[in-house]
Amino acid sequence: MEATGDPTAETVELPDVERRIFDLAIQMAITKSFQPHNSQTRTKKMEITTLLQLVILGTRLGFSGAGHIAATRLKEILMDRRNALQESHIETAYTLGKGHPIRKVIVQSLGRAYFILKQGRASKKQVYRRGEADNARRNAFDGDKFIFQDQLDTIDDFNLELSIQAIDILHDRNEITSRSGKTRTITYTDPLSEESFSL
Repeated sequence: MEATGDPTAETVELPDVERRIFDLAIQMAITKSFQPHNSQTRTKKMEITTLLQLVILGTRLGFSGAGHIAATRLKEILMDRRNALQESHIETAYTLGKGHPIRKVIVQSLGRAYFILKQGRASKKQVYRRGEADNARRNAFDGDKFIFQDQLDTIDDFNLELSIQAIDILHDRNEITSRSGKTRTITYTDPLSEESFSL
């Protein structure tokens, strides 16, 4: 190689990366935003998969801020459709470092449902009530089992972060007692949507 004073081009081969994911990564590196191709957003599940692939590539290439940009979009998706989250998404997210914003959003999206299940187990009540908690319960449980139980059992950080989230929900509860003292209302805050819910 001759020294000509010109910067040298370096070739990086990424045989395991789809062209469209690479294009999104370049788009994000330049504009700090991205617009996935229609084929990557046909379903919310596909869009989450695309986001995770993008974050993994961004991390490999050293793009700063990629996690925060993708986490913002992931939060929008999960606020609309929490049941789009799949086992493989959790497994992929937990290849990212501790404290990664993608991991935080995933835990926030599951916090409410996990908390409701834990409260049901703690009180030995298995009552399925109609109301606010019903949708979270239906979306996250298979009968009495958390649908991501396999990931809880095999990914220690996921188990720890979700348990901490449930404790935070419990500690941040709002208790209101009626003037007569006969009625007490307890509400909790969904960590993802910040909406109140009760059991």
